[in-house]
Amino acid sequence: MKILKVLIGADIFIILSGLSWLLIIPNFYLSAFNRPLPSSFLGMLVLLFGIYKGFHLRRTYLRLRSQS
Repeated sequence: MKILKVLIGADIFIILSGLSWLLIIPNFYLSAFNRPLPSSFLGMLVLLFGIYKGFHLRRTYLRLRSQS
């Protein structure tokens, strides 16, 4: 159960870093595959990944809580 709390904390950090890419530096361009990639796109990907993993961690937490 302790490791799950650490994973949830890491997921919150991922979500906050995605938000920071969206809000703090939205007009910063990175290069990927020799094309400019806006940081807002990267921030949205990180944010959505954090939300997706958060749903999985919540489901795991509820399953473990119901078993004990």
